[in-house]
Amino acid sequence: MKHTQTGPQAKQQGFTLVELGISMVLIASMILAGFYTIKRIRTDAAINAAIASANVSMNQANAAYAGMEKTTGAKVDILAAMNVWPKERFIITETKSGTAVIKTEVTSIKGHFSNSKEMMFSDNPGTGFVYHFYNIPSEACLPLVKNLALHPNTMEIRVNTATTPAPTSLWGTLVGTVKSQDGALNMATAAQQCTTKGTMVHVGVQFDKS
Repeated sequence: MKHTQTGPQAKQQGFTLVELGISMVLIASMILAGFYTIKRIRTDAAINAAIASANVSMNQANAAYAGMEKTTGAKVDILAAMNVWPKERFIITETKSGTAVIKTEVTSIKGHFSNSKEMMFSDNPGTGFVYHFYNIPSEACLPLVKNLALHPNTMEIRVNTATTPAPTSLWGTLVGTVKSQDGALNMATAAQQCTTKGTMVHVGVQFDKS
């Protein structure tokens, strides 16, 4: 005897194309949000590390020149020999003689940001130092500048485009004063310099010798 199903048929289970599309958009949004969150965390960590290490390096430089009236002639390789920075951060230039590679001198220090460098030189009139943060992300600029402006020995701060070549003495070609020696940090000028000079910027901070 043949039986015929008379009840309601079960609906096919699964996602429609619209539902799948919405799910993919939501997943992509979550991944993108996670990416920016991780990037922000890394940037904040690098900013904090740069601030902390700069303060340590300035203290080390002051200790190295303790008892000396002037800092005239101070530059990266001399300060490196005085243990102002950890040796693992040294960037050493190399020259070739035939097939041999000859290491010459420490010209800069590895920065805390990708492809960034740090340097320190005697200032003018030779009573302190100029500390450079070269080629740092623009979003790290203002937090860095604001914090270092609070240092009791900070005199002048400049911010501008990370032009080449990197500085080899004093301020190099860096212009764009956001804090003068006799004044407070100008937040409006600092914000403009940090955000309108491209994705990578150059910050210089002049510290007086303790």
